[in-house]
Amino acid sequence: MTNLCERVHDVVFAYLGPLTQLLNGWQEAFRRDWPGDLALLPSVNLDTSSYRLIRSRSMYARVCCGLSTDAAGVDAPHLAAAVENVWLDELTPQLLDPPALARAAVFGGHVALLEHLVMSAGIDPTALGELNESYSRLAMDAVALAGHLHMLQWLHRAGSNETVLDWAICTWLVAHLGFRPSPYAMNIALRAGHINIVDYFLRDCGVDLPGSALELAAISGNLALVRCLHEEWGHNCTGAALESAAIYGHLPVVEYLHQRTIEPCTTNAMDGAACKGHLDTLRFLHEHRTEGCTPFALDSAFRNNHMDIVVFLHQHRTEGGTTKAIDSAARRGHEAIVRFLHEHRSEGCTTRAVDWAASNGRLSIVQYLTTHRPAGFTFRAFFWAAANGHFDILACLLSVVGGQRLAAQAVERALSFRYRKAFVALQAAGCPNTQDVDVDGIEWSSYFNPVDLLDDDVLENGEDEYLDSDSNYSIDDY
Repeated sequence: MTNLCERVHDVVFAYLGPLTQLLNGWQEAFRRDWPGDLALLPSVNLDTSSYRLIRSRSMYARVCCGLSTDAAGVDAPHLAAAVENVWLDELTPQLLDPPALARAAVFGGHVALLEHLVMSAGIDPTALGELNESYSRLAMDAVALAGHLHMLQWLHRAGSNETVLDWAICTWLVAHLGFRPSPYAMNIALRAGHINIVDYFLRDCGVDLPGSALELAAISGNLALVRCLHEEWGHNCTGAALESAAIYGHLPVVEYLHQRTIEPCTTNAMDGAACKGHLDTLRFLHEHRTEGCTPFALDSAFRNNHMDIVVFLHQHRTEGGTTKAIDSAARRGHEAIVRFLHEHRSEGCTTRAVDWAASNGRLSIVQYLTTHRPAGFTFRAFFWAAANGHFDILACLLSVVGGQRLAAQAVERALSFRYRKAFVALQAAGCPNTQDVDVDGIEWSSYFNPVDLLDDDVLENGEDEYLDSDSNYSIDDY
């Protein structure tokens, strides 16, 4: 009977409809070790949760035939099959770094592989510590968040530390181990909007709510959690909470807090909504609140290509913007925004607009700005365009009045930095002072730092650093 069911199952699977195949096809094929043509299945990006369902070497080989196997790191998704089945010959490069492979096993919940590494490679599960230097997350935290209960139990028996959030795992820990979550876990649950976990932590685990509970819940957009915090647990509706909800575009939460908040918020509410592109929230704040916004609202809307926000602010607000608007829009290639600004606004731009557009290969924007705007550009437009191989940009800039002089400055800078790539491109474009240079006779530098170009920059009024990519110091970080 079992064999008959399996044969019928295979026939049914082969005739599944497109939607069912899309949702279940690959995973079911892996589970059943389906011998059919994998090309008949939908073309989708599979993740580790799918690959780990592979059970046979033959299926693994068939799948790998259609993959690029250049990636050798433990994060290559298809390697989840080898990790799950402990196919060590498929993990030869990874076995050179047992701690990294152990951390990958923990993340993926691969108990068998971790046991092998503990026995054969001397991995100490109690010393796994933080899984990644950029995150303060312990092994059991990561496992709990991923929901790998068997790995969690194994790590506990091995003596690993624990602070977790996942609902099912939290209840298991409380019931079996006497675990109590930390205040940090409560904060994360609030921010994620997990009302059941927040309630469980509060009522059954004795974890107090922080003073910022409502602000954290507002970020999640879970109105039920916000209402519960205010109406059942007595947390006041604050201006900070309203700002958080506005920045993340949670209009129902904004409306609820607006009706109950007795303190003002700040311009961050409208600024953040504009920056993130939340038009409905922005309109509500404009019509019902008095805090207003700053020029950052318009600048960030231009920068992030939110044309509907741009039109709304242009028509209804008077705060205006700054030269950063055209500068950043040009840098990011938002030509419609650049044209709108030129035709409808008076803030203007700086030389950064053309320089940045040239660096990023925005030919049509460079042509438009050099034709319609008087701000001009600097030698950086030539230098960065050359460094990035934008020969059409170089030809355009050379045709502009004053372009030859700036091109000569770029050539001088390329030679002073011994930056071969930029110089060769400038030479090929026919820039001045390049034809008599013996390229092979110069000891070119093997390293170039674009920050070196900042030596003669003068930054005023909070301008972005004059780099050829988005500044790390932009305030556009809501």
